[in-house]
Amino acid sequence: MKDIFISHSSKDEDLVKSFINKILVAGLNIDKERIFCTAAENMGIKSGNDFRKEVKNRLIQSKYIIQIITTNYKNSEICLNEMGAAWALTDCVVPFILDPIRYDNVGIIHSTTQLLRINVKKDLLRFKDDHKELYPESKFSSEYYDAQINEFLSDFIPGTNLMRYRTASLEISSESINSYFRRYLEKDTDRTSLILQAQPTLSDCREVFLPSYFNEVYSSYGLVFNSILKDGDEFRRGIANRQEVSIIPVTYEDIQDVNEKSKLKISFGASINRGVVFYQIKFREYNQDSGYTLNYWCYINNRWVYFPKPYRIISTIDDIREDKSLKLIVKVLKFFGVHKDIRKYKGRSEMLVSHVIGRLSNDELN
Repeated sequence: MKDIFISHSSKDEDLVKSFINKILVAGLNIDKERIFCTAAENMGIKSGNDFRKEVKNRLIQSKYIIQIITTNYKNSEICLNEMGAAWALTDCVVPFILDPIRYDNVGIIHSTTQLLRINVKKDLLRFKDDHKELYPESKFSSEYYDAQINEFLSDFIPGTNLMRYRTASLEISSESINSYFRRYLEKDTDRTSLILQAQPTLSDCREVFLPSYFNEVYSSYGLVFNSILKDGDEFRRGIANRQEVSIIPVTYEDIQDVNEKSKLKISFGASINRGVVFYQIKFREYNQDSGYTLNYWCYINNRWVYFPKPYRIISTIDDIREDKSLKLIVKVLKFFGVHKDIRKYKGRSEMLVSHVIGRLSNDELN
């Protein structure tokens, strides 16, 4: 019987699978057949079953509910419903939290609950001591559990709340993450100069975007970063007086959410290469959730690269390819006698065409 329910966000699949395999199954010797988890193979919902009904029934039948509360969890209506139902249905709810979720922002339901930090060894040891009813003591080894905790924690990049991801077949080191982004917080740093160094090269764009897009994306970002150079005040003000930086991987589901909420015409996810991981960087004041956020970053070609609003870049490229407006622009420019030079811009983004028009002086138009 599945009497242990794992409540989690689908966006935290890597974290949840690692916790189940290394802490629950290997560490505490809990039988896999007791665990219900939609993220883990053979522990979730069978094909053909109604998802909501199945989750509801499993929640009601469970004796123990383990919640893995992250930013993704708090942003999910389904997860918050599970949190409320768990509080009402059972006395044995074990909530784990992951920074930036803390005791003071976890929510009213757990405002008086003893919370456990999922990436802190002391709390994982306490989990074992406080919940002996979960596992068979006769088959339990403290030494082996300790080793499994170390194995689980090794899945995190040291000093961060991030599981280990790979981008362009290269693992990102904790030194790279901490040393680079903390430079933006230093008082005497020229932040505009620093972010201009993160401008995507043609090689970077080729790593991230499909062959049908990367050339035009590269050209578009030339204009975007030229704008940052001319007017970097908003960027500098946004980061000023911040003391902390948090880094969150942006999943494929996040990208699809952006596409849906922004009502973009095409899927941004369909324009990027498989295996690419973006990161959201948030500069915050101490113990504050809100802050100044920069999306999207990649670690490629041994450096951090900034791709501001790539979904809008892609959307614009596709609109221009399908729209008659570009043909009209070309027709007008041809009338002014510059058609020989303008042909090479056909099919590129609207921003690039606007840039070309801006470069034409009044003398040239006359």
